[in-house]
Amino acid sequence: MGLAVTLEEMRVREIGPERIMDVARAACAPVETIDNSPFAVTPEDVCPAILAADAIGRHFLSRNFILIPGAKITGSQGILFPRGYG
Repeated sequence: MGLAVTLEEMRVREIGPERIMDVARAACAPVETIDNSPFAVTPEDVCPAILAADAIGRHFLSRNFILIPGAKITGSQGILFPRGYG
């Protein structure tokens, strides 16, 4: 699909934790779709999730792997393929 999996791939560079928290606050605004979650989601939940998603994306890219959409990181479902496979 070619979707970005890291902040850098989204051209987000040299961003500090304060700015990521600003993004998390904006994502949690009542007018955003995150408000439709069946449980409360706070900026304090979203900020580390952004950082974790970036770290996971960087890890997979550094291993020269791509994560197939729908794959679970636990390996219970989905498959990891080397870049260029198939």
